[in-house]
Amino acid sequence: MAGAASSGTQEQKKGKQQAPFYLVKCPDCSREQKVFSRPSTRITCVICGSELATPTGGLGKFRAEILRNPA
Repeated sequence: MAGAASSGTQEQKKGKQQAPFYLVKCPDCSREQKVFSRPSTRITCVICGSELATPTGGLGKFRAEILRNPA
């Protein structure tokens, strides 16, 4: 019974992919912040209000420099 439960959990993990967060750098004030790779709303810098990313229906269109994909 325990084996059947664990295989069901593994199947759920395989089928569900998570979209990553990106560490981006604001082009105006150089502040770094984490943003979702698939934004559903316009993302702005916390400090200066500059636009960092816009939604496109999938991966966002980034104006900010993507520094890395934090795990």
